[in-house]
Amino acid sequence: MTAAEQTPSPQVVAETLLEVRGISKRFGATAALTDVSFDLRAGEIHSLSGENGAGKSTLMKIITGNYQPDAGEVVVRGEPVRFASPRDAQAAGIAIIHQELNTIPDMTVAENLALGKEPARFGLLNRGRLISDARDKLALVGADIDPRTPIGRLSVGMQQLVEIARALSEDAQILVLDEPTAALSQSESERLFRLLREMREKGMGLVYISHRMEEIWELSDRLTVLRDGRYVGTRRMSETSSREIVSMMVGREITDLYQRSERTPGEVRLDVRELTDGKGVGPVSFQVRGGEVVSLVGLIGAGRTEAVRLIYGADRPASGRIELDGRPLRVRDPRRSIRDGVALLPESRKDQALFLEMSVSSNIDVSTLSRRSRLGVTLPGKLRQAVRPVWDALRIKASSPEIEVKSLSGGNQQKAVLARMLLQEPRLLILDEPTRGVDIGAKSEIYRIISEIAANGAAVLIVSSDLPEALGISDRLLVMREGRIVAELEAATATEEKVMEHATGVHRNDEETA
Repeated sequence: MTAAEQTPSPQVVAETLLEVRGISKRFGATAALTDVSFDLRAGEIHSLSGENGAGKSTLMKIITGNYQPDAGEVVVRGEPVRFASPRDAQAAGIAIIHQELNTIPDMTVAENLALGKEPARFGLLNRGRLISDARDKLALVGADIDPRTPIGRLSVGMQQLVEIARALSEDAQILVLDEPTAALSQSESERLFRLLREMREKGMGLVYISHRMEEIWELSDRLTVLRDGRYVGTRRMSETSSREIVSMMVGREITDLYQRSERTPGEVRLDVRELTDGKGVGPVSFQVRGGEVVSLVGLIGAGRTEAVRLIYGADRPASGRIELDGRPLRVRDPRRSIRDGVALLPESRKDQALFLEMSVSSNIDVSTLSRRSRLGVTLPGKLRQAVRPVWDALRIKASSPEIEVKSLSGGNQQKAVLARMLLQEPRLLILDEPTRGVDIGAKSEIYRIISEIAANGAAVLIVSSDLPEALGISDRLLVMREGRIVAELEAATATEEKVMEHATGVHRNDEETA
């Protein structure tokens, strides 16, 4: 049975807004999509799922005019269309929120929101209207952001909110959301979900792409699964189960997502004392032992990323002391930190970790290249030999290690950065949102590798906005609020509710008193 033949759930109106029929797309020798069909109806949220490399992003790029199909057709409200560019898709009422940020860092929030549609008066930019319009758009997502702020100064999560506001402000009837909550806190995600439900009630059709199964269950009317570029099936959420969906996605059952190897924490490896950046983060003090996984949790803006960047040397601390294995860690710059045995997987792989024009293998080996060079010349055989074990361990999906890393899906790009960390064999591994944009099958592999790294004696420090993840893979949780650690919890006994109480500063007894 094809996607178009599925019967809608009772709350979904019959009108079909969008269909793709028999879509195929190749990139050289790689078949990204093969005979894929999919449909979206007015007044529904239809999730599109599958592992990284399954073809979801390629299909959405065809729908939004970034790619043209090799075969098949796109139909909007019963009329076949062929978009030559994203502008054509926008004119047809289709908007998209991309997984990767699509902002211009040096421009203000207001300028980014109005890009290409700047208000003018007498031929000149109307700045008053620009700011006023921006505030109206930001209000759609409840974002308290000064429109005059350069967007590059905002956190990844806040920049994502600006992108969502821009998409919601378009007069679109079809909205594609590609991992929209990847950088959002729980409260921000809940606000977005309310907006999406309101849009559904108004008759819009929403395509929702997410690797977070709890979001799919909470929001979706139907779900379509792709695997290896092919259509697997469509299910009504009321008539399926998590086990069936995961099996459709990965072709196998995953019985234990949060894998943990047996390990006993040893001596203190990382000792942070009164660390501060002089700008609102700190003083922060904590320890991580060898063989231990510790997660920094809290709301976006709490200072988690800023704190780990200070430890790694990406930013200079104003004061405080950092010790690794009892010796002072002189955090002058990342190169020194790498030599000292510290590895960091940063928050934004695209902007902070990847060399997009370089090959996958070169990206993986960039921090350890000197080990495989002779007189400044890289030895290709040694490079391939070094990269292959981590490539296989993480199951990176690519036709060859020599293709450009920018051609990989977002999740496989994340795996490539993590593979680089593994090659460094660090004593301290810092992971900032390690599974952002990664499918459930790959998450299981990443969790297994994190556990193995800790079992081998490394100290692992994680920043995660995914509370089930943090609770599932950690030994301890450190809750941050307003730049400081406000609570330390044992993961085995902690709950999401307890973490959020500390993260927000609102406790149950406070609410009862109010």
